[in-house]
Amino acid sequence: MTNLWAFLLQTLSVTLVGLLLLVIKQLLQDKLTPRWQYAVWTVLAARILLPVQAGSTYALLPLPLWVETVKTAVERHLTSAYTDLYAGVRISLPLPWVTGAPASVTDWLFLAYCAGVAVVLIRYLVAYRRLRRLLRRGNPAPEAVIDQVARVGETYGLAPCRVVVIPGLPSPMVCGLVHPVLALPEGKLVNDPVILHELLHIKHRDAWQNLFWCLCRALHWCNPVVHLLLNRVGNDLESLCDQRVLEKLAGEDRRSYGLSLLAMANDQYPRVPGTTSISNGGKNIARRIEAIARFKAYPRGMALASVCVTVVLLGSCLLGTAKPSLDRLDSWNTAGFAEGGLDQAQSIAITHLTRCSTVAGALDTYAKGLMASNRLYLMMASPRETRQALEEACWQEGNLALPDPEELVQVYPIATDSGWPTAADPPQRRAVPYDVLSQDYGIYNLSQEEDGSYTALLTLRADQHSMEPTWSSHSLLCCPVRVYWEEGYVVEPAGERSLYVAPQSEDTYYTLFDSLIDYSFLPPAKVYAAEENGDSVEIRVLQKTTVARETPETEDFFGISMQSFSTVPEPDADFGETSRPYYIRYGFTGTQEERDTLIYLCVQVMAMSPGEASDFSEMDRFAADVETTSTASWSSNNSSCAVESIPPDWDGEILWGSGLSTDGSRQDLPFPENFAVRVLWNGQEHGILTAEEVTAP
Repeated sequence: MTNLWAFLLQTLSVTLVGLLLLVIKQLLQDKLTPRWQYAVWTVLAARILLPVQAGSTYALLPLPLWVETVKTAVERHLTSAYTDLYAGVRISLPLPWVTGAPASVTDWLFLAYCAGVAVVLIRYLVAYRRLRRLLRRGNPAPEAVIDQVARVGETYGLAPCRVVVIPGLPSPMVCGLVHPVLALPEGKLVNDPVILHELLHIKHRDAWQNLFWCLCRALHWCNPVVHLLLNRVGNDLESLCDQRVLEKLAGEDRRSYGLSLLAMANDQYPRVPGTTSISNGGKNIARRIEAIARFKAYPRGMALASVCVTVVLLGSCLLGTAKPSLDRLDSWNTAGFAEGGLDQAQSIAITHLTRCSTVAGALDTYAKGLMASNRLYLMMASPRETRQALEEACWQEGNLALPDPEELVQVYPIATDSGWPTAADPPQRRAVPYDVLSQDYGIYNLSQEEDGSYTALLTLRADQHSMEPTWSSHSLLCCPVRVYWEEGYVVEPAGERSLYVAPQSEDTYYTLFDSLIDYSFLPPAKVYAAEENGDSVEIRVLQKTTVARETPETEDFFGISMQSFSTVPEPDADFGETSRPYYIRYGFTGTQEERDTLIYLCVQVMAMSPGEASDFSEMDRFAADVETTSTASWSSNNSSCAVESIPPDWDGEILWGSGLSTDGSRQDLPFPENFAVRVLWNGQEHGILTAEEVTAP
């Protein structure tokens, strides 16, 4: 813990878990054994030892969100040295340490807390040293007392220890971690059950547990609820030892043991690390007597029930049970935001706490930030420097909307008269106002680089407003991006944006956005080519990756089930299916004499893996069923075939598209080693080409 907010989050979480345990213990106090009554405190110990993970989940109540909200509202007016305003509260260790000189009031408060921890630890150390000196000055125990301790140990199978007697000691106690010493009041008769109690403390190393709880008390010295909880922990430890004693006694001995506790009921007992004492205060003795009165041999099934309850509590208290909702980030009171209210601070706090845990989640969050023109969405998926600038803009401008884009983009007019959409080259570099539409997005050519980062081409539908009237407003915005890890996956631009614009026509929308066309004008991931004996072929392969979404299915007007699109980010999303559409361009490069003899062409394409042999038999059966005066294409299992009747005005090209089969959501599928291309002129094999990769993406 390096700042005040980390301590507040940790101690509030400990308080919440402890109060929950108290309620459960109160409900089950006469149902389960004292062993469970003490064992359940392991949940509290785990909560104290393990740092609160202030990320996408929280336990029971949204404490991380509440603390982050107050931190955001307070720290934005300060210049703290210990607190990072633009990142969520992070706790790497539940121990405090100072990282530099204080610079704000919250820094000074944290420094005061650290000083308090040091003072409490010093007090414990001084008290322990004084107690050890007192034991060293103690008188050797009489032979009768030593024999009594040895006899009790031998009777119950317990190892004896060094015994001293101290004048004025109110009750027996054990001091020491490695070499424990049993201290008894001088001149007072101590019965066997009391000695048995202290020897059982030694056997079960309860002094070590006392040391641990004292350190916990020091870490949370300023939290009165934690002091209350630890008092109950100490009492339950003594009650557990009472239970162990009663299990070894029978009949009247149990009653006399309870009377012995009553005789020692006083508030003069040591609260020193590394010690145990049979007397732990009058009120606590009363609770222990009540437990002794309820003593019974609990059935064995209670042990299993205890374990189950403890495991459930551990899971709910430590693993988290809920996530902060991102729904509130798309609609809120922007006027109130300008005033800096807590509601707006909470929205900013959500972005601090929500990091993208997957590459797919980062791309989804970034894309939806662009679609919704929402700075808060982008903050969750942006590098630190960008995130800081976006947050400052939110506070200064009093709203979350992105400004209208003014940057220069590469504008590619799309031509559709060549059989499929193709982009003009060279493009026009100009400033074009556009609005990103909330109509889904695409991820193309996703690949992992050597440094572990990812690159991809993000496509979004847009409306542009400044092209000539002959061009449609419908356009496709392409954003090259890079994804890498920085306290979560983040996205940054990896190049200049491009805008693909189609000519004005009735079918423009479908020309650009039809999923069957799959944007053949986009830059490919791989290009394969071959030319031989009058035939040339070029195959452009794209890789399209989808994100698996949790949005529910709905029915359209015709009752057909379809998945609705939500603009709320999913920062933990996984990738869905991967597809690889490819586009084939066959070119005739033979002589005019050969061209005059062509009646129809058949081009067969097969994607090849290493060591695989080509097999065109299935495509031959398809071609045999196609009339020579027809034009048709067929695709199946990484194979594709096109048959075209050659008209007199043929331009010498055949264009068609297909796709490579994929394996579900796998992103590491290898690309084909090459493509085998078989060309038939007028039904006769003219040649088989091997299209090799010729360009890098």
